[in-house]
Amino acid sequence: MYPPRRACPLCGSQTSKGEICPHCLQWVRRHGSGPVCPVCGRFINLSSVRPCNQGRHPCPICTSQAPAFNAARAVGPYEGVLRDAIIHLKSKGTRRVAAALGELASEVVHREPAFAAAELIIPVPLAPRRLARRGFNQAQLLALELGNLLELPVDTKAVVKVRDTKPQIGLSRYERERNLVDAFAVITPETIYGKRILLIDDVLTTGATMDNISIKLRRHQPSTILALTAAGGKTGVFFA
Repeated sequence: MYPPRRACPLCGSQTSKGEICPHCLQWVRRHGSGPVCPVCGRFINLSSVRPCNQGRHPCPICTSQAPAFNAARAVGPYEGVLRDAIIHLKSKGTRRVAAALGELASEVVHREPAFAAAELIIPVPLAPRRLARRGFNQAQLLALELGNLLELPVDTKAVVKVRDTKPQIGLSRYERERNLVDAFAVITPETIYGKRILLIDDVLTTGATMDNISIKLRRHQPSTILALTAAGGKTGVFFA
């Protein structure tokens, strides 16, 4: 009796069919097309890098300690309409927001050859207690939407979080890494062997979560591990 409101799932402005509005699309494509670290995928603050090295070399963090995953990418930086949409998704689990972010993430996959070759999607899991309290896993919602668009299988049971951890917000990179020690486990190693894995989460900041899970996955010899998020952090340091 009451059809859904035809509004942009990211900003809520009126649209003809409830699609992502032109303003949000323009914002995401403008901010998401900037240079990134080719390894961790964090967006480069252009005011603090040498012009000749914008996105051509790994950032200092990846140079000093390469992550366990092969590469990471994000739809755009964690700010503006993307930040608002992700907060809305995490607080309410709105399927329309997950579908819109999944659509934008699929564009990233299609323009990155390595990501387009992925064979299996795995969402970053939540600890059982936090999942019960929230009622949904936003990474899983994103993964299911993306799997549907890319026609790829989504394994929601391959990796589980076996230890509840305190929130990563406000922790340093070292503290984040320590916080996640032995927090994840691979349950179905037979599905990992030889596969090109696409790990999905909502936000990548330091990359500690993706790195920790990738370390566990590496023990079961996947072909490639790629990380994809709805938003990524920024790096404001010089590139070598």
